[in-house]
Amino acid sequence: MTRAEFYDTHFKNCEFLNVNLAGSDFDRCKLKSTKFFKSNLNPILVEDVKVCESKEWIEIKDFSRFEKHLDK
Repeated sequence: MTRAEFYDTHFKNCEFLNVNLAGSDFDRCKLKSTKFFKSNLNPILVEDVKVCESKEWIEIKDFSRFEKHLDK
C-alpha cells in the first residue's frame, strides 16, 4: 500500500495492521476511531487532516503533530 493517495477521505472505525504506508499522502482527511498498529508511517505527507479525540476534532497540519494523535 505504499504511495497511496487519500484526498477528502473519512476513515471511521478503521484499523491498519502492519501496513506499509511509506510515501503516502493524507490530504483533507478525517480520522475517527482509526488505529495504526505496527504500520510504517515514515515518511508520509499530511496536510489538513482532522483527528477526532474525545468528541473534539483536532486539526493536524504536518506529520509531527499527526503522529502524536495516533493510536498505535
